[in-house]
Amino acid sequence: MTVGKIWLESVIGVAVLEVVLLFLPVSKAIATIATIAGTAVILFLLLKFHSKKEIAPLSTVKPMLPSTTRQSSGATDQQKSSLDKKVHDNLFSVAETMGFDTQQVSWLSKDTIKTFDQISKIFTEIEEGSHQNAASTQEITASINELSNISAKMRNDILGIENNASEATNMLQRNKDSLESLSPLLNELITSIQRASEDNLKLEESSKKIYKIVEYINSIAKQTNLLALNASIEAARAGSAGKGFSVVSLEIKKLADETKDSISEITPIIDEISNRVSESNKAMENCIDKLKDVETASAASVEIISKIEHSVNMIKKALTDLTEMSSTQMNAVSEIETASNAIAKSVEETYNTVVKLSKDIEIQKEKNDQLAQFSNKLSDTALNLQTLMAKLKTNKEIIFGVNPFTSPDNIRQMYVPILERLGSNLGYKVRTIIVKDYDALIEAMAKNIIDIGWFSPFAYVTAR
Repeated sequence: MTVGKIWLESVIGVAVLEVVLLFLPVSKAIATIATIAGTAVILFLLLKFHSKKEIAPLSTVKPMLPSTTRQSSGATDQQKSSLDKKVHDNLFSVAETMGFDTQQVSWLSKDTIKTFDQISKIFTEIEEGSHQNAASTQEITASINELSNISAKMRNDILGIENNASEATNMLQRNKDSLESLSPLLNELITSIQRASEDNLKLEESSKKIYKIVEYINSIAKQTNLLALNASIEAARAGSAGKGFSVVSLEIKKLADETKDSISEITPIIDEISNRVSESNKAMENCIDKLKDVETASAASVEIISKIEHSVNMIKKALTDLTEMSSTQMNAVSEIETASNAIAKSVEETYNTVVKLSKDIEIQKEKNDQLAQFSNKLSDTALNLQTLMAKLKTNKEIIFGVNPFTSPDNIRQMYVPILERLGSNLGYKVRTIIVKDYDALIEAMAKNIIDIGWFSPFAYVTAR
């Protein structure tokens, strides 16, 4: 069995795998990973199968110098000399490429997992913030609803106060009109009382005149009585001749006495009338003074009511302005309430979306973990393939082992060419195996899978 047959069988197997993947509903990335993994598995199984039958274990002594490699050539050199060099190189190239590709996939998987962990942490914080925002928005919405109710109640209260102020204004106006109409009546009453007082004064003067007349009549009655007495005396002196004259004198005296009695009755009446008129004048003067006081108080009341009316009108105007402001505020609160409800709905939808995204991220995180596990399996498979290929290396080949101190693709593009030039200058064909970590590099050297290990301090520090 030759290496050419192994190469041919592997090519056929990979072709069949790609045809199968072509008809499967998988993405391009998954198809690429499956192709790499399938190629590694196919080569690994073919090499393992044929190595059990025809390929004996080869010497694992590492070449140190060209002179040493010439000394270690023996049966192994004779056996490998019959192999087709081109197929041998292609197998090693495939193994190297597969090793780098699987390590690159593993590197990217770890980087993706790290990025997704950061994204998951960020989304957890966003979810917590969204939950707090949703709770705060609900509280704000409730407060705005309460403010809207308070604004509506305040507007109704203001309208009620405005109506009461209007009624108070009307009552003040009616009282003012009543007081203003009372002033002319008071003036008329004062005028009438003044006229009555003047009439009383005239009546008092007439009473005084009557009193004087009564006194005069009383004086006449006294004189008449005196004359009657003198006449009686003279009649008595005349004797029988004056007897008739004596009767007349008696009658005159009688009339004088009656006049005196009548005057005695009239005098108290005149005195009483005079006293009553005097008291009436005093009462009228008091009434006039009181009415003037009432008129003054009425005028002051009108002035006070006018001021109160002005104040009430100002309050009414302020209430009207406040009603308009309250209506404007109520409309603004209503708009804010509508906007707040919309924001609350949006925040709730955002929170639900964030929760859904968080769940999707958790699902993707599990898939990334599965992908990382699959990448590790691919890396192990590629390492097993490279281990088998290491047994087929010639004396002119030397295997370098590298741990991933940077991305495998960077190592392949930047550092592998340097190793190849270095080996070419020494007369060796350089093969490169990239392992998954620092410890795997030590283990590969201990098992004689690689000849020279490239240990990076940075990779060691990162691993530790």
